[in-house]
Formats: sequence, C-alpha cells, structure tokens
Amino acid sequence: MGHALSTRGAIGRFSVDFVSVPRLDGGWDHYALEINLRKGGTTHPFMTLKFLTHGEYNLEDGLYYTGTDQPRYYYATDNLHSDAYRGLTPEDLMDIALCEGLHFHGGTQEGMVFHLIGALSEYGKLGMVAIGATPERAESYYYTTLEALDRVTQTGGKCHNPPRDPSEATAPTHFAPWWDAHKPL
Repeated sequence: MGHALSTRGAIGRFSVDFVSVPRLDGGWDHYALEINLRKGGTTHPFMTLKFLTHGEYNLEDGLYYTGTDQPRYYYATDNLHSDAYRGLTPEDLMDIALCEGLHFHGGTQEGMVFHLIGALSEYGKLGMVAIGATPERAESYYYTTLEALDRVTQTGGKCHNPPRDPSEATAPTHFAPWWDAHKPL
C-alpha cells in the first residue's frame, strides 16, 4: 500500500483500517477497508514505543528493535472503559501501577504506559500501551494491568503487591528540602 501511495505522490504518515477473517484452513484473509492519509490509531502506541526505547522499525524483518538492538512489541488500546474506574485520578492510576509493579521500567524497557487519562475521573476511560520483549509478554502486561485495575477498584484501593520497605528502594523515596541539606554548620 505504501508503495502504491508513494507512486501517486502521497508522502507522510498514513493508516489503513482493515478486517482479518480466519479461513477454514487456519490461515487468514485480510481486507482493507479504508486508507487515511493522516496519523491513525497505531501512531500513538508506536511513537510511545519509539520514544521510550530509542529504537527503530526494521523494514527487512518487520520487527521493532530498541536502541540496544533488542526486539520489543506492544499491545495497546485507546478505548479502555469501565464505570468502576470513574472517580480515579491520574495520581490514583500511577499509584496502582507502581504498587502493582506495572509501570514502564527504563532498564528492562518493558511495562505499561497510560495515556488519555484526562477522561479517567469523569468517564472511567483511558488508553494503555503495554511493551514487552515478546508478544506474549506485552499481552501479559496488558491483561495483568486490566486485572489489577479491576481488582483494586473493586476492593476499595487495596494493592496486591504492597510497596517495598523504603530501605529497599533503588531510588530515594523522600527528598529533603534543599535548605535542609545545605544548612550552614
């Protein structure tokens, strides 16, 4: 499609809406429905993956590789909705992700990233991008996050994995004001 569009003078991003239908022989038939000469629904998850991992999509093998040459995959939605999520603040969402160990980890370049959280409190709607080293890990982060959000909202905010002891933290858990650290002796 990209080649056909470029021969007709199209430049820039485009997206294709399609339907994939399973065949009786176990294969798939793919049907293009429309071409949009603009950013599409996969632009945000892909750009999230790109900016967090500093990588590139490899045209030769069709895989995405991080800046350290490790493959990464994503599993995403921009339309996760539950009435149980109404009233959650973005801060609540980040607390749940941290407590459950679902947040994106820069060292492993895996985890969950949330977006479209402006609609969370009022409408119970958000987007999620799960990034993993394998397709199965990305999908697992996604469904583990769904399970955690549902469980925590149904149990009144009780995390499954309570925070570690602050002495075990790898980063400071409390920052003293600048003036406390720099008092004259």
